[in-house]
Amino acid sequence: MGFLRSRVFWTNVGAYALAGALVWYLSRDIPTRTIIDDVKNADMPLFVGASLFGFAVWFIGETILFSRLFSYIHRPTGFREVMPANAANYFMQLINLAVAGGMFVIFLNRRKGVPWLHAGWTLIFQTMIDAMVLSSMIIISAIVFPNSPLGGWLWYAVGALALFTAISAFWINGKPISKLGQWFLDRTSMEAFRTARASHYARLLSIRFVIFALSGVALYLQMSAFGIKAGFGHVMAFNPAVILLGGLPITPVGMGPYQAVVVRGFSQFASKSDLLAASLAITGTAIAFRIPMGLFSAGLMADEVAHPVEPETAGKDAAA
Repeated sequence: MGFLRSRVFWTNVGAYALAGALVWYLSRDIPTRTIIDDVKNADMPLFVGASLFGFAVWFIGETILFSRLFSYIHRPTGFREVMPANAANYFMQLINLAVAGGMFVIFLNRRKGVPWLHAGWTLIFQTMIDAMVLSSMIIISAIVFPNSPLGGWLWYAVGALALFTAISAFWINGKPISKLGQWFLDRTSMEAFRTARASHYARLLSIRFVIFALSGVALYLQMSAFGIKAGFGHVMAFNPAVILLGGLPITPVGMGPYQAVVVRGFSQFASKSDLLAASLAITGTAIAFRIPMGLFSAGLMADEVAHPVEPETAGKDAAA
């Protein structure tokens, strides 16, 4: 009974309730049978293959990304070391959104001996890298496809990219012109910002850009499987919005917001029922692929918490 009264339980209930409410609102004028028929008529071999490809891009790409990030900022970290933590992160996105991101904090603290606050700022640093990539992709989309839905986002993206670039330059330069700037530089917990060099930014930006771009290819193939005739260029141009809005950490795996952005962004290419069926199928496969992650990662992460590896040993494991 204590669990039923816990904040975590009701937060999860609220997240799923919000997702359900958004999906209901979008589908309120569409018969359920129509959506089911759209799924039945889809090219399932193509859809499942594209979904597997997209999931692999995200999981393998992000495992590489975080292994490089942790190696640059903290201690040498191998791909296989990060895999259990990333698998736990993917699985926990279905269970508890707040805990999901904490898997990497636990990993850094228990496996690499990184203080909790330092680990948290490292993830915030990576979030800034992600924002820079998304801003750049929106700028490119708005310039190449000015009539796309992202055309009006151009100057917002320019402003965001300019801000994040200025922040990056401040930390790379390391020479503040004010007491406030010196105060930030003196924060030991902001190790990631202070340690990262221009070459690190370039590599992390490149990895994340490849992940985002290939996810657009997967989205194009998934929608093609449902007979949605959106051009490849339009899908790639609108993909940053799908990633940004569909990835909001307010519902499990973006359910609800993801459907809304797909229905809105591709309305000129297919009926609402087709778009809703495709987006629900995409979310459904994302959930299905995450469930086995719990079986793979639960024991490994539990052992990580119970028996933390000494930092010196972890360094040798990574090198091996």
